[in-house]
Amino acid sequence: MNRQLWVPSCVRSLVVLALAGLALTACGGGGTNGGGGGSDPLEFAALPSFHTMGSTSTAQTFNTVTPTPQSLVGPTDFSAAPAGDANYIELLFSTEVSEASIMNGGIVVKGSDNLERSFFLDKAGAIDPANAFSGDAAPARLRLYFEDPMNPGTPVALAVGGYNLRLSHLLLKSAAGKPFCPAEQSGICMLQSDAVFYFTIGGMNTPGGNQPLGMGPTATLPLPTIMQLDDEIRIFFNRDVDFQSFVGFNTATGLVNVTSQDPFCSVPFPMGQAQAMGANFDVTFTIPAPAVLPPNYGFIAYMPNPFQDASEIRIRFIDITLAVPLDDPMAQFNNLPTTQNYAIPSAIWANALLPAGSPLSPPVDMSPMQNGPLELPPKLPLPGSNSNGNTAVTLSLYDSASALATDSSAVIAANADGVAGITDRARIPLGAPLTVTYTLANGPALRNNPEPPDLHIVGNGHVLDGVSTAANAMNAMPGSTIVGTLFGIADPLDDITVVAEVTDVQFGAFINPINRLTNPPRRLNNASIIAQGIDPGVPFPPGTTAENSVMPPPLPSQPLGARMYVVDGVAEEIKVFNSNTFQSLGTITGVASPRGLSQGGGFMYVSNFGQDTITQFGILPGTPLFHQISNVTSVGAGPTVVTVQPNLEDVGCINSLDNSFSMVDIPTFRERAQFPVGLGASELAISTRWTGQGTTFAFMAYIPNTFSNTVTIFESDSPLLQVPNGFEGKVLEEKTGYLGPLKGQWTRTLGAFNGIGAQGMYVPNSLGNSVTYMGMTFFNLGPAPGFVGPPPSRIFNNIAEYTGTGLNGGPTDCAADATELIIAGGVTSLIVPFPGSGQIASFDATTSILLGTVTVPGNEIFTAADQ
Repeated sequence: MNRQLWVPSCVRSLVVLALAGLALTACGGGGTNGGGGGSDPLEFAALPSFHTMGSTSTAQTFNTVTPTPQSLVGPTDFSAAPAGDANYIELLFSTEVSEASIMNGGIVVKGSDNLERSFFLDKAGAIDPANAFSGDAAPARLRLYFEDPMNPGTPVALAVGGYNLRLSHLLLKSAAGKPFCPAEQSGICMLQSDAVFYFTIGGMNTPGGNQPLGMGPTATLPLPTIMQLDDEIRIFFNRDVDFQSFVGFNTATGLVNVTSQDPFCSVPFPMGQAQAMGANFDVTFTIPAPAVLPPNYGFIAYMPNPFQDASEIRIRFIDITLAVPLDDPMAQFNNLPTTQNYAIPSAIWANALLPAGSPLSPPVDMSPMQNGPLELPPKLPLPGSNSNGNTAVTLSLYDSASALATDSSAVIAANADGVAGITDRARIPLGAPLTVTYTLANGPALRNNPEPPDLHIVGNGHVLDGVSTAANAMNAMPGSTIVGTLFGIADPLDDITVVAEVTDVQFGAFINPINRLTNPPRRLNNASIIAQGIDPGVPFPPGTTAENSVMPPPLPSQPLGARMYVVDGVAEEIKVFNSNTFQSLGTITGVASPRGLSQGGGFMYVSNFGQDTITQFGILPGTPLFHQISNVTSVGAGPTVVTVQPNLEDVGCINSLDNSFSMVDIPTFRERAQFPVGLGASELAISTRWTGQGTTFAFMAYIPNTFSNTVTIFESDSPLLQVPNGFEGKVLEEKTGYLGPLKGQWTRTLGAFNGIGAQGMYVPNSLGNSVTYMGMTFFNLGPAPGFVGPPPSRIFNNIAEYTGTGLNGGPTDCAADATELIIAGGVTSLIVPFPGSGQIASFDATTSILLGTVTVPGNEIFTAADQ
């Protein structure tokens, strides 16, 4: 399981979760008033431009002008370079840029095949003296020269096709260490998202060619089937969408269903009546009789960031009586749709870098009643479910074959092309209609989630959701059968103002580690209660006794697991919460650029990405070191994942900027060795020492390398002379046979035999559809000193595959069920997220059978368990 910012980036880039995500590789912070070196973020000074050089010399700015009457913003199409010429992209920033952050995922160029295009910086100034720089400070006028990977350093032309240029707000930094911000206002980053510019070469129009528009394989699709009261519906497509085709046009008025000032906000639609107004989508609401939905309930559709990534559309529920035409009293005389008193956030418009002559302009408040910039209307909470749990919202999207679809281009008869329904910006229609129903849950007044150790926290952007396996542990004995139900928690932590970007999560150790099964109490979960979306441990209705709950333990037995530590990658802080209520308990001071967390022995260990260090602080209440920094030590460049060896001998970390991992001795807290790993190391899973007659008395470490499609296998030192690994241990092999191996977990078994239970690792294949069980199937010790015999050997094989049949997106993490580990003493089931389907799946560890799924979108798992 991963524990750092790098992985969400990987998940949303390399792993087919591409167009709504982040760039891959090393971590950098980003965001609000923060980031190594000051409060002003790295910003654009002008739009990027695309250049051809050689026999001809051309430059064209990326634009946001209208390429067709239907596409308000579209990809710029550039001419293909003549034979022998080369291309480069020029970016103009507000200050110098960190070269390391650029080349380690801060800037990525991909083709429509979702593969990165290799580029280099002319650091020596061999192409143009103006490009030269020294150290890490690349020029503010930055040029990305494309190259053939087999001939690095020689500029080449990009082939005809579709591309996108992505600048990561999390990874890209200024030379002074300040984060990149695509939308800044008064020194505050108002938009925590990537800057994305789509472009094509040779008249290809749009990434995707003639392939139908589809739903994006992103970490948040499909949406949860249980919504909270004030959730928005977020819809992701696999490429940029023509917003006018989504909202359609009203045949009664002949006007597109957008406001006249903001073409990326729809007019308000009464619930269930968008289609009647000509929209190519609709939202209906089912409420139990005899209740009636008040007539003021409605919704709007809008694009949160149309200038840099128009693949996302959101549906916001609003009070339509407050969405009134106040701002442009002349609209009715200009043959324009009615202007409403709202728009997408003003900071988005202020940072759109619209070129001179653009037909788009920021919305202007023209009414004295507003007296301020236009912003989105406030959310209107929808009525929640009743005791029967049958309140629901249904979203419908229409394709060209739908009888309800309209042709949005027909608003201007001369431009009508006969293409109905939702389309991309090249007017290529949606490949299939979509209908999704969401059950609304009336969340408890106080957040109260299942306690450790029966909980897996699921990370998804800034959201911390969860899966309770809630096994029935009453009277259970080691080795007994585990019976339980997989279900989502009732009330996730999903306020972006509380946590802007979840990087890692850890839980404190238990005060009373002896009584593990009854501390905290197990819960007997009633299936009918679970089916209603009610957390069995939450009082429902509020103020009553919790459903099916046992008596709470005495206060001295309350676990420190109730204290949850979360790294916020945007704020670059470690935030502390009560894990049962998600009540904020403050932040840990004195920790710079945190990325990964791991705990053991009463201490928390933090990787400090920008400082190339690991920090140690205490987590035992009542001790002098509680939440106080106790040690700091240097490691490799850009540490991310950090892991405590279970025997509390070492702390290991992945150094993402130099493709290595470090081992730090805990007693002296000094780095004792570094070892090489493959490209894109995403996890460091360290086992306990293998003790017993005939064993190695060493521990293992497994590092999945996402780019290299390998797993690095490391074996530590040993007191046995028959294990000649030296004082620091050694890398045994780079095992191949994986597809984008990403995160995962060691098997927590110490056997060495051919079958389930062999020492090894569960390896998620993020570019495939399975988790591979890789384990040691043969080993032998070396001969004793002075004796002749075969050299020591370790043989690892891929033993089993856990395949997500019918699930999409590729598994991006996995975890052994914590409850079953405690009771059965071994792995009996495996929990695996499939982000493309928005599902968490459970597999039988022995048979590889898919046991079931629960709808909790996310791409990484943080396990709350007694350690």
